[in-house]
Amino acid sequence: AWRNAQLYAELELRAMTDTLTGLLNHRWWDELATREAARSTRSGTEIGILLIDIDHFKRVNDQCGHAAGDALLRNVGRAIQATLRTGDAAVRYGGEEFLLMLHDTDGLGAMRVAEAVQEVLTKLPPPGDGVDRVTASIGIAFFPRHGAVLDEVVNVADVAMYQAKAQGRDRIVLAPDPVPQPVSPLVRNTEA
Repeated sequence: AWRNAQLYAELELRAMTDTLTGLLNHRWWDELATREAARSTRSGTEIGILLIDIDHFKRVNDQCGHAAGDALLRNVGRAIQATLRTGDAAVRYGGEEFLLMLHDTDGLGAMRVAEAVQEVLTKLPPPGDGVDRVTASIGIAFFPRHGAVLDEVVNVADVAMYQAKAQGRDRIVLAPDPVPQPVSPLVRNTEA
C-alpha cells in the first residue's frame, strides 16, 4: 500500500510537470494555483506574476530547427528555475511563454527576479546560426492588486509583456497600479 501511494504521488507530479523543461505545466496552474492565491489572501500578502516570452523564438525554430528550439526551451527552463527562491513556482505556460509565481513579493522584488532572469538568459549559448543571444520580454502584475483571481492578473501581466515587446523587446514592464474607481453616492430610498 505504501509503494502504491508513492507511485500515485509520483504520477501526480509527472502529470503536473512539463516533460521538455522539467518545470510545472499549465495543468498545475489550473489545479493548484488557486490554492496559492487563497493562501496569499489569508496571509494578506501579494503574489508577483511574471509572464516571460522568449523573443524571436519563431526565428530560432525557422533558422535553427525545432531540435534547437527544444534545446533552447530546456536551457531557459533551467536558467529560470535557478533564479527562484524556494517556494516560488516556475510554469511553462505555453509554447515559449513561462510564468513565475513569486510569493510575498513587491515591485522591487519582482523587478530583481525579472532582471536576474534576463541576465541568465543572455548567458545561455546562442541556439544557432542567425540568433546571436537569447532575450525575453517580461510583464509583471500582482495578485490581488491587479485582479481578484489569478487569471485576471495573468491577463494584466500579458498586456505588460506585450508592451515590453512593442517597446523593442528585451524589456521588463511593470503593470501600473489600477486606478481606484470612485464610489458612487448612496441612493436614498425616497419611498419610505
